[in-house]
This record gives sequence, structure tokens and C-alpha cells, in this order.
Amino acid sequence: WVKDANPSAELILKAQIHAGGRGKGHFDNGFKGGVQICDTPEEVQEKSGQMLGAKLVTKQTGPEGQLCAKVLVNEGIDIKRETYFAILLDRAHGGPVVVASTQGGMDIEEVAEKTPEAIITMPVDIGIGMTDEQAASLAEQLEFTGDLAAPAAAQFKALYALFAGTDATQVEINPLAHGS
Repeated sequence: WVKDANPSAELILKAQIHAGGRGKGHFDNGFKGGVQICDTPEEVQEKSGQMLGAKLVTKQTGPEGQLCAKVLVNEGIDIKRETYFAILLDRAHGGPVVVASTQGGMDIEEVAEKTPEAIITMPVDIGIGMTDEQAASLAEQLEFTGDLAAPAAAQFKALYALFAGTDATQVEINPLAHGS
């Protein structure tokens, strides 16, 4: 359990549904927010009780919402910087495309609308996969420098392997956080 290893840790409670915007969402029972920061296991239990079995309504679910049948609890970290990283199938490119931005941790659709120049788009040849050069270029464009560049590139390649290995249509990390 997180608190045994780190008694001062914040506990991050996240409703698990297939839609974005959970933090800004609301449940059909009146509870607000599908992402909660908790200080104690008891608080996690109390808030998860309000999430489980209720429908979470977000911008992406529509007014009917989605049933929350699972929650995730993890240790909070100190975040220095948030980026956005996704791999998705794109019809226009006829295969996988990496979509990334230095402006993570927020509604990526809003970033694309307001500052389209902040969006990085990189097609990946499905027959070859993500190359070392592409991974290194993404790390550089996302401003992972120095000792962070190689681990970031390795993470991007691992996420592509996950995408390809599970026959996924999308893998998204938001935020892809750089901790302190």
C-alpha cells in the first residue's frame, strides 16, 4: 500500500471509463470530478463509494455518461512539466500517427484548436514501426533533453510496441509527466 512506503503521499483516485475529461466531469449522483486527490485511505474509500456504480458525464461521454465500475488509486508525484503523447490510427495517413505536444495535462482538442502549431504529428510506417530516429526526434521536440532524452525515447518506443502488440486503435498518455 502506498501509505506504508510513503506516509506523506497524496493518493490520486481516478474513475476508469473510456472517455477523456474525467477531472472536469460530474456523476449522475451529484458528485463532482472523476479525478480526486485524497490524503487518507479512508477518504479514498469514501470518494470511491460515490464514484462506483454511478455514471460519469464528461464532454466526451455525452449527457448519458458512462458507468464507473472501476477506480484506480496511485501515488501522487511532484510534476515539473506535463506533455501529451498519443499514437492513433489515422485514415488520412493510412496507419499509425504519433500526436504529441509540450502542452499536456489539458484538453488536447482545445490545444489543437487554439494553438495548432503546438501539436506534433508524426506518421509511423506500420511495416517498420517507430525508429530510434523518430523516438529521439520526439524526445527533442517534447523538450526531453540531457539525461532525460534517452529514457523518453525508450518510453516512446515501448508505447509504440504496446500499441502494435495489442492491435490498439489508440494509446494516449495525458499527461506524460516529468517528475522531480
